Amino acid sequence: MVVAEMTGASVEKFRSQVYTVNDFVGWHDRGELMLSPDFQRRRVWNLRAKSYLIDTIVRGMPIPQVFIRQIVHPSARRTVREVVDGQQRLSTIIDFIDGKFTVLPVHNSEIARKKYDGLPEEIQRGILEFPLTVNVLSGSNDADVLEIFSRINAYSINLNRQEKLNAEYSGAFKQAMHRIARRHLSYWRLHKILSPTQITRMGDVDLTADLIATMMTQLHEGSKHIGAHYKRYDEEFVLESIVSSQFNHVLCLIEEMISVDIEETEFRRTPLFYPLFTATYDVVFGFGSNSDCPKYELDESRVSELNIALQELSDKVKAREVEGSAGEFVRATQRGTNLLSNREIRHEFLKDIIYPAFVSLN
Repeated sequence: MVVAEMTGASVEKFRSQVYTVNDFVGWHDRGELMLSPDFQRRRVWNLRAKSYLIDTIVRGMPIPQVFIRQIVHPSARRTVREVVDGQQRLSTIIDFIDGKFTVLPVHNSEIARKKYDGLPEEIQRGILEFPLTVNVLSGSNDADVLEIFSRINAYSINLNRQEKLNAEYSGAFKQAMHRIARRHLSYWRLHKILSPTQITRMGDVDLTADLIATMMTQLHEGSKHIGAHYKRYDEEFVLESIVSSQFNHVLCLIEEMISVDIEETEFRRTPLFYPLFTATYDVVFGFGSNSDCPKYELDESRVSELNIALQELSDKVKAREVEGSAGEFVRATQRGTNLLSNREIRHEFLKDIIYPAFVSLN
């Protein structure tokens, strides 16, 4: 148990405890669990978010901790637990066990559309025995609870673009981006395209989503374009297999196009890796292609020449040479790198370098 002295003369107690889902179900059935106290948020999850949570539990993966305030009523010899944080998670779990919704096929095809009572006994047992990490607050009034969360949030960091999308969506496109990004985890690490910290904060998923959104449509800027894909394909993303194959093909081509290790060039930086990828994709497949069959292939007799051209361009970027034919390209790598105008400059310049090294397959 941890004892913490709060503002004023009062001493508040809190402790970390592990309970099972079955504990919460029992408290709920006996009227000892308050899921909606006055200070609890009222945001309502959609079905996809609920389905994703149940699938997470079925797969035995951890979920965020829960905060409850425990109030003991001595005369009634009864303990009531108010949910301070975790209302939607707990409500979702209890509603699923009560048969109020089912898991969607996009999350788990094996148990999809089956209510809790229709699941195999071992899966039911796994859900009931699932451990929940709970911070229990004792003897805390509303002001104390708000103070505790104020202090907790003081150490929080602002969510980046991908973390916000990850929190908002639970469907097909989100899961596809995770699968594709993590399938190439060794690639990001080997070539130092993303740092360990960036990967920890979902930088690999963000880069993958950005590139695939471009592959499927055209060059773009900002979060709205990527977010539109998360929204449009939240329920179903039938193109995953095709874009995954295309994505892998382009990554392999890039390794072949640069003779030295990518991490030794400026192309390891995302403002340069992005246009190198999009220009290569545009040449080989063409933006908006729904086929994983390339239209162009790399001419082995021109690889050496392409290696040299890309290395020279990398050197000019590193030296910040803004004079000469590559001057506009170099300037477009130094500022406002996500602006559409600068992306277009880098894309077209690289495409002009890359295109002569490819031959048509038609």
